[in-house]
Amino acid sequence: MLKKGLHTVIIYLLISLYHFPLSAEPKVIGYYPHWIKSDLKPGQIDFNNLTHIIHAFAWPNKDGTLSMYTGMIDPDLNYMVHLEGREILIALGGWGNSDAFSDVVADSTLRSYFISNIVSFVETNDYDGVDIDWEYPSSSLDKTNLTLFISELRTELDEINTDYRLTMAISSGNWSGQWFQYDELMNYCDWFGVMTYDFHGSWTNHAGHNSPISAPSNCSDGSLNTALAYLLQQRKISPSQLVLGIPFYGKQFNASELYNTKTGNVTDLRYNAVPAYINSGWNRLWDNFSEVPYLMNSDSTKLITYDDSISVMKKTEKAIEENLSGVMIWAIGHDIINGRQPLLESVGKSIRSVSISKEVLLPQAISLYNNYPNPFNSGTTIQFRIPNNSGFSLDILDVNGRTVETLFTGYIEPGSHSIAWYPHNVPSGIYFAQLKTNNHVITKKMVYVK
Repeated sequence: MLKKGLHTVIIYLLISLYHFPLSAEPKVIGYYPHWIKSDLKPGQIDFNNLTHIIHAFAWPNKDGTLSMYTGMIDPDLNYMVHLEGREILIALGGWGNSDAFSDVVADSTLRSYFISNIVSFVETNDYDGVDIDWEYPSSSLDKTNLTLFISELRTELDEINTDYRLTMAISSGNWSGQWFQYDELMNYCDWFGVMTYDFHGSWTNHAGHNSPISAPSNCSDGSLNTALAYLLQQRKISPSQLVLGIPFYGKQFNASELYNTKTGNVTDLRYNAVPAYINSGWNRLWDNFSEVPYLMNSDSTKLITYDDSISVMKKTEKAIEENLSGVMIWAIGHDIINGRQPLLESVGKSIRSVSISKEVLLPQAISLYNNYPNPFNSGTTIQFRIPNNSGFSLDILDVNGRTVETLFTGYIEPGSHSIAWYPHNVPSGIYFAQLKTNNHVITKKMVYVK
């Protein structure tokens, strides 16, 4: 039971069991780009319809260090994700941020230093793993070095925590897929997120769907179906390791019809920008073959290809029918309309409509996260997860290992919890939070400044 008389301790029983069921059920993985946080704050994320968050992006420098956007690290984001019983990964790379991968992984010393920096970043900032988004390897040397990099990264992550995730974002065809040794990479990665979008854009000489389920015979640019055929049948990736990409954005072309010649620039449009076009006289059309919608303006000089709630539902159901691991979204927040996220809601409804198991997923191991804030000068919050109702204790220790205060001892419901500690008559200095069960002890350092 809870220790009495600890007037400096406030316990928040923020127990958050997974709203999604067991791991046998599909994953719903949402990319959370840094630039979306002003539109979608951590507390506004719809965790009822998500199982994982991927925070985008950090990226490699040619000296093996990491760079990221200013203000990228947001303890509130990781805090909220963990309180909701979800996992959060850091994405490395992305379009325009991948130039240094080739040089860094080609040199064994640099590669080792780069891996060390990744592992340290994941551990220090309370991520649950890393998503490698190298766009794209382009040579036989890259191919070999990518496998070395992933295998060595997996080893180093496992040295710290075997529960850390290692995932990859991959393309949908052989143009870059030829430089991936999937038969080897499958041994190290938890899943591959297939970017089944951007089948048409500024690089194609004609207009076409951004993310069609099927493509007509006169278009060789690909589709969701061609991507699955390539990855499942030709490259022999296990369905349980594939996650199907769903875009929450579309593209505007200057063209008179689908698959006709385009002119000028191609513009990306978030889904939440689409209703304004429909309300301004554009006609909504449905492509029965490709199973996605598109818009045409009144004089048939422009068209917009995009996904709506219906096509998103069809793609989610397709992923389930193919026994894939789930779906991933680029990017959550792009569908916010009047405070709601209709595309994400459609994904969640589709998942639940085919769900059989309704069991609750609990943590598989105890976890203790870095306290926030740290350093702190008045109080700090310590987050942890408990997989079962076995007894445990949470203590504050000084640098000599002596107990300063016991915050909790006894039993508590399985799940995610947080405890706030407000030091009383304690000098400034370095302290340690220690989470202990019968079989495990985890310790985290923190700094108190009066």
